[in-house]
Amino acid sequence: MQSITDACKEKKHVFIEGYSILFFSNKELEERVCISLVKLDRALLPNELNLLQVMCENINVGFRNVALHSKLTELAYFDPTSGLHNKNWLTREIKNMSPVDIPCAKLLMLHLEDLAHTETVFGSKFVDQLIKSLCSHLHSYFTDTIHIVLVERDTLAVLVYASQVYDEKSLEPIIHASLNIKNATHTVDVIIGSIEIDQFKHYEAEQIISAGESALEQARRKGLSFLVYCEKLASAIIDRYALLTDLREAVINDQIEIYLQPKVSLENGELVGFESLARWQHHSGNFIPPYQFIALAESCGLIGKLDQNIMRRSCLAVKALAKEGIVVPISVNVTGSEVVRPDYFEHLATLLHDLEIDSQLIELELTESQLIEEKATICKQLHSLKQNGMKVNIDDFGTGYSSLAYLSTLALSTLKVDHSFVWRMEDSTKDWQILKMIINLGQVLGLTVIAEGIETVAQRDYLAELGCQQGQGYLFSRPMPLDQVVNWAEKYSKDLGHTL
Repeated sequence: MQSITDACKEKKHVFIEGYSILFFSNKELEERVCISLVKLDRALLPNELNLLQVMCENINVGFRNVALHSKLTELAYFDPTSGLHNKNWLTREIKNMSPVDIPCAKLLMLHLEDLAHTETVFGSKFVDQLIKSLCSHLHSYFTDTIHIVLVERDTLAVLVYASQVYDEKSLEPIIHASLNIKNATHTVDVIIGSIEIDQFKHYEAEQIISAGESALEQARRKGLSFLVYCEKLASAIIDRYALLTDLREAVINDQIEIYLQPKVSLENGELVGFESLARWQHHSGNFIPPYQFIALAESCGLIGKLDQNIMRRSCLAVKALAKEGIVVPISVNVTGSEVVRPDYFEHLATLLHDLEIDSQLIELELTESQLIEEKATICKQLHSLKQNGMKVNIDDFGTGYSSLAYLSTLALSTLKVDHSFVWRMEDSTKDWQILKMIINLGQVLGLTVIAEGIETVAQRDYLAELGCQQGQGYLFSRPMPLDQVVNWAEKYSKDLGHTL
């Protein structure tokens, strides 16, 4: 027994009469040691001792390789902080899934809302405990076999083997999970994307995981708490990717055109300007709705280049119309994400200078929500634009989260009433009251009020009676390409009894 103790203490083999005590250790990889006690019926010869030493070194190398493999496996398939399986493990598990398990296998992707804010307030250790508590909650909820995977800091994947069909109602205890952390109850809001693996057996493991992430992303984008990946969604994602590829090519090659829609005075009917609207005719010949491709451009980082192209085309349209004697401003819709760029207004000023465009002939249109969100960032720049003669219009006024205080602090020129109020004003007393209030508010603040979506003479006359100065809509003209504007303007002017 003493000899075994000596071997451990001295970390070496010990050879005594009748026994060989072999010591093995890989302390740099793991804490364990191994002792092998070999009973001998005779003393070993010198050459036998040498051979035994060599054999022991080979065994030690074998132990080292096993320990190293285990360590690498741990690093490759487990998250070191939480101890949970990671994405590599999930991929391997799905690849190696038994045909018997596939019919009942489901992958749930869970996104923890506002986890970054939680970590900022409470610290990373609290979030570690929160994730641990959520994992315990998941094990308690699911009575069948589950595996929990940490995909990202705020995203878990749960591989469930169960015949039960899960929906938003049944997953309510997970979607709004109440967790006990340090004797206090904390509620975590979770968004879930789900995929039935059996329905997509033709998918590779990586595709199944991506499909779950896509369902999760779609749920977040649509404001849903739960969404199942299905063939319809898969088709929509494929179509979206194809459309994105075409959009990227169209934006890079400046193939998105502008159509101009007239703005007229409701007092005398005269043309007072145009709004520049992006239009994309796909190579299939169909026009893609603006709400579709603009949202797509915003989501994939193309909106900056698209905004630049539209602004440049609008400036060139100002010059082209001026040559035909039509000198009126063109308003251009810009996104809040572009306006807050530090160099946006500098680039705009450079463009106007290079193309020799009077700043009074280009107007910027931002939505109400964009102005409120970026007020602190762009307030100074808007005042500078106003001093240089450029107008800034609020688009879709009345549909955002109105804060009337900003109207008196920002350098604004025009309130643009959303078409929904115009369309409903004759049938809804409330909409009529809101419309009247907006027009009166604009008058008090010295702002021009323009109504969108005018389609009938009755709407035009009614708005004029309320004091609305300008109008825009199909009553006057649909949006049209630049090469049709001059002919329209000539005809419109003649109808009013004027000549250009």
